[in-house]
Amino acid sequence: MRKISVIGTGYVGLSTGVCLSDMGNTVVCVDKDKDKIDKLKNGQVPIYEPGMDKLLERNCVAGKLAFTTDLEKTVKHTDIIFLAVGTPSNEDGSADLTQVRTAIKNIAKQ
Repeated sequence: MRKISVIGTGYVGLSTGVCLSDMGNTVVCVDKDKDKIDKLKNGQVPIYEPGMDKLLERNCVAGKLAFTTDLEKTVKHTDIIFLAVGTPSNEDGSADLTQVRTAIKNIAKQ
């Protein structure tokens, strides 16, 4: 199986990371929010999705799912990078891609 990094632990990123790990991949979810990462490490799921807490716990215990704020270390040791950062709407309805661009620049530096 693959080593996968998921950048962003909102609904999309966390759901994706947990499911990919449950499929047998080794997944590290990265977020800049240390408090959120600490809660996830302690098994506290910040979103509502039925069964997510059990999947998260099972895959963390199995060593297939981990959480960190260390983007640099994570992307250096991965096969696939999945971006799941926020894209809020601008006033005109278009997507604000600032977080996507920032994440790509930070990954490219590695």
